[in-house]
Amino acid sequence: MKRIYMAAALTMAAAAVFVACGGGGGKDKTATPEAKRTISGPDTGPGGSPAATTSGTPRATATPEPTLSAADASGTAAAENLTATAEVGQDITGGDTNATPEVVSTIPAVQPKPGTTPVIDPTQIAPPNVSTADLSLVVDMDASTPGIQSSRDVNPGDVFQVGIVLTNIPPNQNNIGGIAAFNFQLNYDKTKIVAPTYAGGPGTDRNPRLNLADLGGPDAGWQCLVAAEGDLDDPGGLGGDGKPETGEAYLGCFSGTGTTASGTIVLATVSFTAIAKGSTQLTLSDVAVADGVAVEFAHCAGDDANAVVPCEAGAANVQ
Repeated sequence: MKRIYMAAALTMAAAAVFVACGGGGGKDKTATPEAKRTISGPDTGPGGSPAATTSGTPRATATPEPTLSAADASGTAAAENLTATAEVGQDITGGDTNATPEVVSTIPAVQPKPGTTPVIDPTQIAPPNVSTADLSLVVDMDASTPGIQSSRDVNPGDVFQVGIVLTNIPPNQNNIGGIAAFNFQLNYDKTKIVAPTYAGGPGTDRNPRLNLADLGGPDAGWQCLVAAEGDLDDPGGLGGDGKPETGEAYLGCFSGTGTTASGTIVLATVSFTAIAKGSTQLTLSDVAVADGVAVEFAHCAGDDANAVVPCEAGAANVQ
């Protein structure tokens, strides 16, 4: 099911590039200046590292009045129909986007450790400052602290933000490169930590939460369908594995304007509450990342797809 929606979203994103630019490439804007990249380019960010961008590379000659093929038209129609009800009978939009967000999942009552007060992470996102020059996906266990934290110690009751980082995205050149659509699933032990699911409010501002600042801002027209879920077994959206002990946080988004971003980017953050003592790995699966013409260029091993890139897990230790 997730791959079906991703294909429809990719087709819609590619159509947006084609239509908005008259057959040329997608728009490209400057991303958050704090983000880093190590790909080649004339601009550099703090410390000499090239800055993350939504590049302004010249595009191919425009073609007037583009016409979608029957296959593309079908895919575009499918993407537009994502605002309706999924065939499984669930509201895949996650409720009214103009409503006040509300938690629809269950967070167990937590007893803090004696002598401790639960800590809540700030929501701002710090630059990941990666050292690798490779295209890869990384789970950063502390999105509000600069750099990549592969593990983290937390206490019961703590609320912490995990970043999903995509490093060294190639820039858009002649319609190839840059990111215009993606989806991922973040797997975790739900007996140790919980990612709440929200219904209502903007689809890009739930949990997981899209990092619009690095992806071109509101003008890039990013949409997240099917609705984000802290666990796929929560109400709405797609169905999960049905196992109460496993969590599967899901996010799938695309740019409705064909805007692409490049460099090293925090795609999204996932908010967790620590609930019980023990450790859990946070691993990525069902990953697909695509450019403005729907060419997928990044998957994790085990996703039954080509273009596999390194995918680094994180670890949470609830003390």
